[in-house]
Amino acid sequence: MSYLVTQMLFCLILAFLLGLLLGWWIWARGLRTRIESVEAQWRSRLDQAKADLAGHGSAPAPRTGAAAAGTQEGPEGDAAAERLRAEAGEARVLIARLEKELADRTGRVTDLEGRLSASEEAAGRLAALEKELAGVRGRADEADAGAARLKQELATGQGRLSELEAALEVAREEARKARLALSDAEAAKRPDDLTRIEGIGPVIARLLGAGGIASFEALRNADPARLKEILLRAGERYRAHDPGTWPEQAALAAEGRWEELEALQDLLIGGRRIDDLTRIEGIGPQIHELLRAVDIITFEKLADAPVDRLRAILEAAGERFRIHDPETWPEQARLAADGRWEALDRLQDELKGGRRE
Repeated sequence: MSYLVTQMLFCLILAFLLGLLLGWWIWARGLRTRIESVEAQWRSRLDQAKADLAGHGSAPAPRTGAAAAGTQEGPEGDAAAERLRAEAGEARVLIARLEKELADRTGRVTDLEGRLSASEEAAGRLAALEKELAGVRGRADEADAGAARLKQELATGQGRLSELEAALEVAREEARKARLALSDAEAAKRPDDLTRIEGIGPVIARLLGAGGIASFEALRNADPARLKEILLRAGERYRAHDPGTWPEQAALAAEGRWEELEALQDLLIGGRRIDDLTRIEGIGPQIHELLRAVDIITFEKLADAPVDRLRAILEAAGERFRIHDPETWPEQARLAADGRWEALDRLQDELKGGRRE
């Protein structure tokens, strides 16, 4: 691109110089013609002055007859002679001035002829520059044609590059899917450490493996009822285990979301989800601990608990807990278990210490 700009600037400067030289040459030719005309006029005037001078300055013709014999010139003849001598002097001065002017004009003509010769040389150089300019223009046209070809090739190459990038993206996506499929296949073959799941110990992990559930992926897809069946077949002592959260934990483990798994396990005890029972009007931290000790750890279990059992738990804990009335706790817990928090808030507005006023 810079080459083309340089060539264009060179062509513009060259065209300007050519125009300047051509104008100078035309002006010099016209000036030379005028000088020759003026020189011819002055030469004609000089020749005329020389002729007049020769006529006035020549010796007077000899007198003949009586005038030659004894007559003398009178005053009028002397005056005429004086006038002729004065005119002859003026003519000589004029001739000298004209010769000087002629010499000056001749010098100027010589100078102009030299300048004209230089102009003719410049015209020759101008012709050479015009020829060179034609060559430059030819090369510029070739460069333009080459640039057009390169642009076309570039456009074609860019189109091809876009196609290759699209094909590469497709290949990358296919490779990613293949890696995922391979990873899933390897994960299916390789047993996972199921003891990472809250509520599963080494013995239960072996029981699940014997039942065909040896990986996080298999556990996430297992139905809790099937898990409970595996536990019941293993013996009565496994009946107390609740596998309700095992598939949820296994899904996080299978996807490598370990921080989320740890946050979930902080809410569990033995794999079972713990609800904040202090949300129930009338239950504080100490009563919450009493309920946890008898495995009432969720709103669902509290909702299903008989009021008489709740009173028995409070009475067994000591005199200071007997003043609490659990009559509305199952009702509140049912609203919390169902996620009906606005209804729970309205109910609690009617209670004082968990009792209806």
